[in-house]
Amino acid sequence: MEIAESTIDKTTIVALIGNLDSMTSGQAQGRINGLIDGGVRSMVLDLGPLDYASSAGLRVFLTTAKKIQSHGGKFALSGAQEQIRELFQISGFGTLFSIFASVDDAVADIG
Repeated sequence: MEIAESTIDKTTIVALIGNLDSMTSGQAQGRINGLIDGGVRSMVLDLGPLDYASSAGLRVFLTTAKKIQSHGGKFALSGAQEQIRELFQISGFGTLFSIFASVDDAVADIG
């Protein structure tokens, strides 16, 4: 798992690259929590480069949403590949999150 960060306007983009599972979810959550604790209040998780997510990965998305919203922030997901979209639908998470087609669309929505 690799994590890349960038910024568009005042929104932090966190690209999750590779697999998000029980072996990597702690690293991802720690990095994301550090950003939120450091003051990030507008965040998009770019799932385009994410190849696989397990239930531990789903927990990262849910925890991130709750944490940033508890700080008065906004959160969105973007660019999920088909297998990730299917995971969201099967797990019922598809109703919890909007997944935008692109990072730009997500930024425009929460910006």
